[in-house]
Amino acid sequence: MQALLRAPRGGLIFSCVALAGIGIFAFAVGVLMLPYSLIVGDRMAELTCLQLAFTPERAGTLITSFSPEIQAAIAKLLIPGDITFAWFYGFLLAGLLALLARRLQGAWFRAGAIAM
Repeated sequence: MQALLRAPRGGLIFSCVALAGIGIFAFAVGVLMLPYSLIVGDRMAELTCLQLAFTPERAGTLITSFSPEIQAAIAKLLIPGDITFAWFYGFLLAGLLALLARRLQGAWFRAGAIAM
Protein backbone atom coordinates (compact mmCIF):
# COMPACT_ATOMS: atom_id res chain seq x y z
CA MET A 1 0.00 0.00 0.00
CA GLN A 2 2.86 2.37 0.76
CA ALA A 3 4.24 1.89 -2.76
CA LEU A 4 0.87 2.78 -4.23
CA LEU A 5 0.62 5.84 -2.01
CA ARG A 6 4.05 6.98 -3.24
CA ALA A 7 3.28 6.30 -6.91
CA PRO A 8 3.64 9.33 -9.19
CA ARG A 9 0.03 9.04 -10.31
CA GLY A 10 -1.25 8.04 -6.86
CA GLY A 11 -3.11 11.30 -6.40
CA LEU A 12 -4.99 10.75 -9.64
CA ILE A 13 -5.73 7.12 -8.79
CA PHE A 14 -7.12 7.95 -5.36
CA SER A 15 -9.08 10.92 -6.68
CA CYS A 16 -10.70 8.52 -9.15
CA VAL A 17 -11.46 6.11 -6.31
CA ALA A 18 -13.22 8.88 -4.36
CA LEU A 19 -15.11 9.99 -7.48
CA ALA A 20 -16.12 6.38 -8.13
CA GLY A 21 -17.73 6.39 -4.68
CA ILE A 22 -19.71 9.50 -5.60
CA GLY A 23 -20.71 7.83 -8.87
CA ILE A 24 -21.95 4.76 -7.00
CA PHE A 25 -24.01 7.01 -4.74
CA ALA A 26 -25.55 8.83 -7.71
CA PHE A 27 -26.33 5.51 -9.41
CA ALA A 28 -27.96 4.14 -6.26
CA VAL A 29 -30.13 7.17 -5.65
CA GLY A 30 -30.91 8.03 -9.26
CA VAL A 31 -31.40 4.58 -10.75
CA LEU A 32 -31.85 1.82 -8.18
CA MET A 33 -33.88 3.68 -5.57
CA LEU A 34 -35.81 6.27 -7.58
CA PRO A 35 -38.78 4.12 -8.70
CA TYR A 36 -39.45 2.96 -5.15
CA SER A 37 -38.96 6.45 -3.72
CA LEU A 38 -41.72 7.68 -6.01
CA ILE A 39 -44.08 5.03 -4.62
CA VAL A 40 -43.35 6.06 -1.02
CA GLY A 41 -43.91 9.68 -2.06
CA ASP A 42 -44.35 12.37 0.55
CA ARG A 43 -43.97 9.89 3.44
CA MET A 44 -40.29 9.49 2.66
CA ALA A 45 -39.27 11.49 5.75
CA GLU A 46 -40.87 8.82 7.93
CA LEU A 47 -38.21 6.35 6.82
CA THR A 48 -35.74 8.32 8.94
CA CYS A 49 -37.95 7.46 11.89
CA LEU A 50 -37.67 3.80 10.86
CA GLN A 51 -33.88 4.01 10.99
CA LEU A 52 -34.08 5.60 14.45
CA ALA A 53 -36.73 3.27 15.87
CA PHE A 54 -34.15 1.34 17.98
CA THR A 55 -36.61 -1.41 18.93
CA PRO A 56 -38.43 -3.99 16.81
CA GLU A 57 -41.78 -2.96 18.32
CA ARG A 58 -41.40 0.69 17.30
CA ALA A 59 -40.15 -0.27 13.84
CA GLY A 60 -43.08 -2.66 13.43
CA THR A 61 -45.55 0.05 14.42
CA LEU A 62 -44.09 2.40 11.86
CA ILE A 63 -44.03 -0.18 9.06
CA THR A 64 -47.63 -1.23 9.67
CA SER A 65 -48.73 2.39 9.33
CA PHE A 66 -47.89 2.17 5.61
CA SER A 67 -50.10 0.51 3.01
CA PRO A 68 -49.01 -2.94 1.73
CA GLU A 69 -47.92 -1.38 -1.58
CA ILE A 70 -45.68 1.11 0.21
CA GLN A 71 -44.34 -1.62 2.51
CA ALA A 72 -43.21 -3.60 -0.55
CA ALA A 73 -41.61 -0.46 -2.00
CA ILE A 74 -39.77 0.19 1.27
CA ALA A 75 -38.35 -3.34 1.22
CA LYS A 76 -37.16 -2.87 -2.36
CA LEU A 77 -35.84 0.60 -1.53
CA LEU A 78 -33.76 -0.30 1.50
CA ILE A 79 -31.95 -3.36 0.14
CA PRO A 80 -30.12 -1.70 -2.79
CA GLY A 81 -29.64 1.40 -0.69
CA ASP A 82 -27.92 -0.46 2.11
CA ILE A 83 -25.68 -2.41 -0.24
CA THR A 84 -24.65 0.44 -2.51
CA PHE A 85 -24.23 2.97 0.27
CA ALA A 86 -21.66 0.66 1.90
CA TRP A 87 -19.68 0.67 -1.36
CA PHE A 88 -20.12 4.45 -1.65
CA TYR A 89 -18.74 5.09 1.82
CA GLY A 90 -15.90 2.61 1.30
CA PHE A 91 -14.69 4.08 -1.98
CA LEU A 92 -15.14 7.69 -0.92
CA LEU A 93 -13.41 7.32 2.44
CA ALA A 94 -10.59 5.15 1.07
CA GLY A 95 -9.88 7.66 -1.68
CA LEU A 96 -9.97 10.66 0.63
CA LEU A 97 -7.91 8.92 3.31
CA ALA A 98 -5.30 7.98 0.70
CA LEU A 99 -5.09 11.57 -0.51
CA LEU A 100 -4.54 12.67 3.07
CA ALA A 101 -2.02 9.89 3.77
CA ARG A 102 0.05 10.94 0.74
CA ARG A 103 0.72 14.25 2.51
CA LEU A 104 1.94 12.66 5.77
CA GLN A 105 5.57 12.04 6.71
CA GLY A 106 7.42 9.26 8.52
CA ALA A 107 5.48 7.12 10.96
CA TRP A 108 2.28 9.02 10.18
CA PHE A 109 2.62 7.94 6.54
CA ARG A 110 2.78 4.29 7.61
CA ALA A 111 -0.18 4.81 9.93
CA GLY A 112 -2.17 6.30 7.05
CA ALA A 113 -1.30 3.33 4.84
CA ILE A 114 -2.43 0.93 7.56
CA ALA A 115 -5.65 2.87 8.11
CA MET A 116 -6.49 2.57 4.44
